[in-house]
Amino acid sequence: MVKAYDAKTGQLLWSYDPAVPRALGVRGCCDVVSRGVAAWQGKIFVATFDGRLVALDAQKGTPVWSVHDRGRQQAFTLLRRHRASSKAA
Repeated sequence: MVKAYDAKTGQLLWSYDPAVPRALGVRGCCDVVSRGVAAWQGKIFVATFDGRLVALDAQKGTPVWSVHDRGRQQAFTLLRRHRASSKAA
């Protein structure tokens, strides 16, 4: 889950659920966790537990694009720290 809040009021602005199948939880080495998100050029980047990298619109929380890092067939999780740059995203 990724959630955005108004810093002044604490009001929830939007919420995004990547809908990762719960059955995939047995694939992870380190529990079902996230190492956070990266923000860059109006997008929020999040790696999902099923190996996807998703770019969200920072204002709306809606997916802009989504790709599989290693392919759907491999047991692989994206748990590394996120970085964004003009050469990477």
